[in-house]
Amino acid sequence: MQDLINAYRQARRRLLLLDYDGTLAAIAPTPEQAAPTPRILQILTSLTKDPANTVVAVSGRTRQTMDDWLGATRADLSAEHGLFNKTAGAHWQQTVPVDQDWQPPVQELMQAATDQLAGSFVEHKTGSLAWHYRLSRQTAAAPVVRQLHQRLTQLAARHQLTILSGRKVLEARPAGWTKASAVSHWLTGRPFDFILAAGDDATDEDTFAALPKTAWTLKIGSEPSLARQTLPNPAALLALLDSLI
Repeated sequence: MQDLINAYRQARRRLLLLDYDGTLAAIAPTPEQAAPTPRILQILTSLTKDPANTVVAVSGRTRQTMDDWLGATRADLSAEHGLFNKTAGAHWQQTVPVDQDWQPPVQELMQAATDQLAGSFVEHKTGSLAWHYRLSRQTAAAPVVRQLHQRLTQLAARHQLTILSGRKVLEARPAGWTKASAVSHWLTGRPFDFILAAGDDATDEDTFAALPKTAWTLKIGSEPSLARQTLPNPAALLALLDSLI
């Protein structure tokens, strides 16, 4: 990582695109248990104090959660996988219009899965619905997950939806935006001479793919990735970010 650190120190305009769950923060049993630690907040706050840095926390979480958890750091924010973007101190901007007519049939399928599988639950967002099963017994979850994914995929074809299979979560949202939307938002009209992006799951591959080849891209974990380099866990990323301060 020394080459990355050297490039960071030599740069005059830097963009840091940092996924939240599984990247800055370890995956937690429930969404609310992944609140940022004092160390995460301190690192983000310190990075934003450098005038050469544009620091963006990118997440599938809601605008309210991002504001509540990370607003005080003065980082820029991207919520719901790039549907909403916000420069620190400004208002949220929506990437594309959202039609919510698809939500009732998706809600019905997810609720049926919830009724089948103890410990699972549905999370409602502005532009998507997510079904979580991390707290469920995984041997019991496997057939329910397969069935729900199949039914959601069939529904997706009729309603132009994207079905995301994340870490113990299935999420449905309208097609038309990804985390690449956040990349485009912050790259447009801004010449950066250092770009760093870090992420841990399939949604972050959209970020990596949208960046120039010169960007420093980090995959958190061991899964195959478009990223140039890997780190084993969020703790390793925080150590790297700490070394940049």
